[in-house]
Amino acid sequence: MMCLSPSARLLCLPYFSRFLPKRFLQWAPVRWLLVFGFFIFTYGTIYLAVVELFFFDEFNSRFNYVAVDYLLYPHEVFVNIWDSYPVLEILIVVFLITCLVTYWATPRLREAWSTSKSVPARLKLIGLYTLAIGIGYLGLNINFSKVSTNRVLNEITANGVYSFFYSAFTNHLDYDVYYSRISDRDATALLRSQLTAANATFSDHIDSLNITRQIIDPGVLSKFNIVLVLEESFGSQFVGSLHPEGPACTPEFDSLAARGLFFTNIYATGNRTVRGVEASLLSFPPIPGQSIVKRPLNENLFSLPSVLKKNGYQTIFLYGGRSYFDNFQQFASSNNFDQIFDQGDFKNVSFETIWGVCDGDLFDNSLSVFDSLHSVGKPFFATMITVSNHKPYLYPEGKIPFDPKKQERLHAVRYADFAMGDFVRKAQEHDFFDSTIFVFLGDHGPRVYGWQQIPMDSYGIPILFYCPALDSCWTASRDIGFADGSGTHFA
Repeated sequence: MMCLSPSARLLCLPYFSRFLPKRFLQWAPVRWLLVFGFFIFTYGTIYLAVVELFFFDEFNSRFNYVAVDYLLYPHEVFVNIWDSYPVLEILIVVFLITCLVTYWATPRLREAWSTSKSVPARLKLIGLYTLAIGIGYLGLNINFSKVSTNRVLNEITANGVYSFFYSAFTNHLDYDVYYSRISDRDATALLRSQLTAANATFSDHIDSLNITRQIIDPGVLSKFNIVLVLEESFGSQFVGSLHPEGPACTPEFDSLAARGLFFTNIYATGNRTVRGVEASLLSFPPIPGQSIVKRPLNENLFSLPSVLKKNGYQTIFLYGGRSYFDNFQQFASSNNFDQIFDQGDFKNVSFETIWGVCDGDLFDNSLSVFDSLHSVGKPFFATMITVSNHKPYLYPEGKIPFDPKKQERLHAVRYADFAMGDFVRKAQEHDFFDSTIFVFLGDHGPRVYGWQQIPMDSYGIPILFYCPALDSCWTASRDIGFADGSGTHFA
């Protein structure tokens, strides 16, 4: 049924032309205007179909909220598309096909407009068109595409234009209407049972909705600097130590993993960077619709930087791109980050794409910032977000033995890995190095793929805690979620 709606759209022009008086249709400018409208409509329909084909190849999905979200940043998105795909060639081919279709259709349209029909005959045609269009649009129900347990098959069955607008208009949902939930008291009781520990005492009685606890820790508190690096699209399938049969793109990461605390079974909370930010800094699960990073009233949340700042830490946010993207500037400045650096603040930039400076430039610029923070004599917490491992997969030449002009995903992963290792080697020459914990993790996997409704392998990401002062190896294989990472900083 979902495939009938494009057919219904094709009927719209002849449908509405039936309402025009015959003498009006005999006027040449009106006919040319209708033919031009047919050309534009046909061009848009064919072009959308081609665009959706490329979108499906990248995301294994019809147009969805990813498409909606990206269109909020047209400059970055359109330049990225221009750099990643043969846009000019596609436009020309679609134009030629549209010309052929219009050339074929024009005499037939003119013949239809010239044919004299009585009022009853025209009303009959209008009724038939109305019925056909109505049947087409009755098929517009997102549930009609759920014909199988195979997610990809369901996506093929769906209608891309409809799913785009469906995603846009269901962006903000009434949680209580669309999701089942238990009572606050039952939820708190369940949470308290999971938080029970031998060294923890709840501050309120057992029936309270409060989960505040007093935790006795006889250990000595060590205030290490913390550098949290969110690596763009750094999925587990690229990591050689996790998938030795794979492409082996991460020798630098694997070397560090052999000297740190390495979690091997961690899963991202979404497929956008904002999901990684809310999980790593706020321990937020993926809430429906927009990420908390982009929602209103997201100020002064309980977060990793807020806890560390109360304990005397300096806090800094560094992003390889422009910080207006995904609302990073507003979010970071409203949630206890003292300083924010983005693409416009970095000096000596050697290479950049539409998404921002290359990872090497981001890391190199961070070193002087960390030196300045370290000289104050107070510990610091830094969050860094890289951008190189993103379409169009461009990176500076000469850093790895692979040609960036080929614009291949695996080569971009190899460059991101190289930049990570080079960052650690350069940091060794700085005074802050020995008193710093470096945390490297993927913000999400490269893309969602596979037939399952929730293809878990697509969400696998690595997370590594590397501390030069400890320099010991420990591998944790238990299954955990991205949101568990924040608490691990305090362990």
